[in-house]
Amino acid sequence: MATCVAVMNNGFLRLDTVSPPDTCAYLLVSSADYAANLNVNALFSTYFDFDAALSATLLGAFLLSFVSGHVLGKILAGLRRV
Repeated sequence: MATCVAVMNNGFLRLDTVSPPDTCAYLLVSSADYAANLNVNALFSTYFDFDAALSATLLGAFLLSFVSGHVLGKILAGLRRV
């Protein structure tokens, strides 16, 4: 069962028995309610979803910078000898 919690001015928490649970800012839930409502698969698919287009763009950018850096280094090394 969820219970409303109010934050006092000094930082302490106080149970708020007046406000209904759907209008309060903070809820205190039991560990059984938390475990029943926790959906790990939905959490990972929402926040840690693999984006293939972004991965391909980043891989291309990293590869291009690696190759161009080495080519530029070879050109500068060749100009230093002249």
